[in-house]
Amino acid sequence: MTQQDYTAPEWPVKLSRKERFRQAFDVYQADGTTPDDSLAGWLFFGELFDRTGQKVLTLVNDGGISRPAPNAVLVELTTAQMSTLKPGPYRLEIYGTSAGERENLVDIIIQAE
Repeated sequence: MTQQDYTAPEWPVKLSRKERFRQAFDVYQADGTTPDDSLAGWLFFGELFDRTGQKVLTLVNDGGISRPAPNAVLVELTTAQMSTLKPGPYRLEIYGTSAGERENLVDIIIQAE
């Protein structure tokens, strides 16, 4: 996925509650080819909300969120975490923070089955 304007696009996925979810997101500058390393010092988080808007899970650096490259964010929900979800829709908001500033990277719309 290429993120160019730092708005949070929605990405719908269907997932089994018996499988882990793992996805990397690469961030590029506006030209779409140059890696955007400006997020290198940022901390990234994920918050999973159920259909009522209640937060059911938080992902933190080295706990579901990792940085395989300066311009990449890797998101992972383990099989154990997935198995605790009930069938239905969820929204996983992935965002970064630095110096009190928050930038939304992507909102993953999960249909847990």
